[in-house]
Amino acid sequence: MTTTEEKKGRVFFATRSMRFNVAASAEFGDPYFVTEEAGSPFDIHGLTQQMGLSLLSFDPAKDFIALSGPLPHVAILLSVASAAHERVRVLIFDARSSEYRSRELDISFVFDGEEVK
Repeated sequence: MTTTEEKKGRVFFATRSMRFNVAASAEFGDPYFVTEEAGSPFDIHGLTQQMGLSLLSFDPAKDFIALSGPLPHVAILLSVASAAHERVRVLIFDARSSEYRSRELDISFVFDGEEVK
């Protein structure tokens, strides 16, 4: 890596699973699994706490959140990241092409107190 290259970020997955393609996210960053097992979706407090602690090192300029995995876990992960950062980069898996597509969620209007038009 040269000094002009930026360090590659990470791709945060809510949980480790064989059901989704982690290798396809490699071009965006190194996979980082917030939890090893999905755990109970009914333990909202515990999941939120675990996700929050894992996101302390989340860098919105370099890192991504993969929208893959159990819906409650992904929703909590994205909610916690959005509560701390006005912009969050996400990856959406396109099953037709077997690749991830990058998008950015911009909720700066919430932080600015502006009305959405």
